[in-house]
Amino acid sequence: VLRFPGKALLLPSGNFLVSDTTRHQLVELEPDGETVVRRIGQGSRGLTDSTEVRSRFNEPQGLALLPDGSVVVADTVSHALRRFDPVSGRTTTLAGTGHQWMQGDATSGPAREVNLSSPWDVAWWQGRVWIAMAGIHQLWAYDPASGTVSVTAGTSNEGLVDGPGAEAWFAQPSGLAATPDRLWLADSETSALRWVDPEGAVHTAVGTGLFD
Repeated sequence: VLRFPGKALLLPSGNFLVSDTTRHQLVELEPDGETVVRRIGQGSRGLTDSTEVRSRFNEPQGLALLPDGSVVVADTVSHALRRFDPVSGRTTTLAGTGHQWMQGDATSGPAREVNLSSPWDVAWWQGRVWIAMAGIHQLWAYDPASGTVSVTAGTSNEGLVDGPGAEAWFAQPSGLAATPDRLWLADSETSALRWVDPEGAVHTAVGTGLFD
């Protein structure tokens, strides 16, 4: 049923939504975790917004539930954030151009006009969608109110440095989990568990350095 699933999410309906990463689809499962309700996406690589049957993804990974009941998807190899509406079955693009961010590209602006780089996971925290931008060792955020994206933490240098968001270093941040007062992240290449406080400062709970 699944091939290298990236993340699972509990939907308001009680069903599970799973990113079926290397099949380039999302899969909705019944509460038993086994019975397939539907597959979202054609199953071929692409960045196509359409119905659940005609839309296309490119190695989707992270999932996060938004307050309106829709789901934001980190479409990793499309370098985009997508939105899936479980009610209508339609997929739309929230952020990204389909091209990978390169040094010198914009790091903020209208979400559909700024390049992203391998967004790996997403989390809803403090009114924004936070993005683990694994490809450039940063955290970004998408603001649905303004329709913009921007860097929230990380210099793009690779390593483990705590402090104010603008001075922090990460190393392939790959997983996010939000609590009311902390945004936790799995910082893969530093084997670290780190967190961001509401003021935007970065802290380390577990881990000592790059490749340690």
